Amino acid sequence: MGFVTLPEGQFDTCPLIEDQMVAVLPLDHGLAAQASVSLSDLCADPFVLTEAGSSELVTQLFSAARLQPRVRYRTSQLMSTLAAVERGDAVTVVAQSSLPQRASAEYLTRPLNPAVRRVVGLAVLDKAQSSTATQAFIADPKRSLKPSPMTPECCRCRL
Repeated sequence: MGFVTLPEGQFDTCPLIEDQMVAVLPLDHGLAAQASVSLSDLCADPFVLTEAGSSELVTQLFSAARLQPRVRYRTSQLMSTLAAVERGDAVTVVAQSSLPQRASAEYLTRPLNPAVRRVVGLAVLDKAQSSTATQAFIADPKRSLKPSPMTPECCRCRL
């Protein structure tokens, strides 16, 4: 069992949360006054890419838009990524749900424009062959889970 970004066709899956990708900027950044930012807005600045988590999605977003961020740093930890932004060394894009719960006074977030949403779900190779404990774990979130109206049909629970 693990967590995946949906849709994911090779596993039995069940969506857990829906969130959005956000730009993370230093407080004094020129884009701070904007309500949202585009990927192209972010290409003018040095960029820090977190190798864990949503790095594949971020890379695909820029590629699909035929844009190339100026990647200056690559980090393995989100906290290192945020520290680079706080110092004013770079900007980044991360999943909003991955950010620490406490708001930092050292950086700010802005949604992307156009908005980029992602659905994260539980995945098992084959529910029918999963252990009793795995099936019990899956059953609890599944009972209380109601897909958001924005959750695409391809991401609806298949467990």
